[in-house]
Amino acid sequence: MRDSKGMLKLIGKIALFLAILAVIMLTISKVIGYACMKDDSIVHDRNKSVYRIAKQPDRTLDMVVLGDSLTYYTFSPMQMYIDYGIAGFVCGQPGQKIQESYIMLEHVFECQSPKLVILETDNLFMWNEEKKLANIKDTVKEWLKDRFDLVRSHDTWKSLFVGKEYPEENYKGLIYNENVTPMENVPYMIESDETREVLQVSKEYAQKIKDLCDEHGAKLLFVSAPSLKDYNYPIHNGAVKYAKELGVPYLDFNLLNNETGIDWMTDTFDYGDHLNISGATKVSKYLAKYIKDNYDLPDHRGEAEYADWDEEAKIYAKRVNGLAK
Repeated sequence: MRDSKGMLKLIGKIALFLAILAVIMLTISKVIGYACMKDDSIVHDRNKSVYRIAKQPDRTLDMVVLGDSLTYYTFSPMQMYIDYGIAGFVCGQPGQKIQESYIMLEHVFECQSPKLVILETDNLFMWNEEKKLANIKDTVKEWLKDRFDLVRSHDTWKSLFVGKEYPEENYKGLIYNENVTPMENVPYMIESDETREVLQVSKEYAQKIKDLCDEHGAKLLFVSAPSLKDYNYPIHNGAVKYAKELGVPYLDFNLLNNETGIDWMTDTFDYGDHLNISGATKVSKYLAKYIKDNYDLPDHRGEAEYADWDEEAKIYAKRVNGLAK
């Protein structure tokens, strides 16, 4: 009897300790979250998009982009707004995994009602089937980050206490980079029957993304950004196959370099892995026209609610045209 009472007391102490710990974590998380929302220069680049999307006025975005670093160096929402008044936002992260894309989209739908969701396809091929334990660890970590700002922005203390900052020139999720590190225009999309399959776990999360889009009345579009290092024809074939399986349209810019005018001698800052602002402008103009022709998104230029967009568009246009430094 005494043993059972002692065990109950021990369980009670443990439960009390865990409850207090949870309250402390939630309190600290709220403080960190508030600081990050107020100034995202203190946020590490991996977590900036979470806070930036949360700061956008509710229900003002019609298009969002999910994916890894290819997204925020390739797709320019401000260019698409300048051309067609499309209100879009890039929610990319360095090395964003497919489960992160899903969690990010959950955040998006909490405050926005996009009619179009673009998934950049590189993260369909990131999941390593041979490292299942690491994959599970990543998934648990993303669950914790989603619920506690303390976990997501654990390094923010460096900014709060020692002044460490992570500034960047950013326009609705696009990172502005005008540097040029040329790469020879070698043929890298050589037609082949070989197919690199999308792994099952990636398919499961992509299906969850598709279901979430369907639930909220949004269309899902697969897009592959131009990249000499990340794409080849077997990956293209795998993306085509899975897009058909999922019933999602697919646009591969690696097969459209002639149409967009991508020149690896001028349009990349890292030897063909990512685009600079010159390349991003070319791709974004093409994508904006594609969206205009295939999706019913409104033109918000000149609307009172989008006056800030109009002002930022002027700044961005001058920046891209080299009229302001």
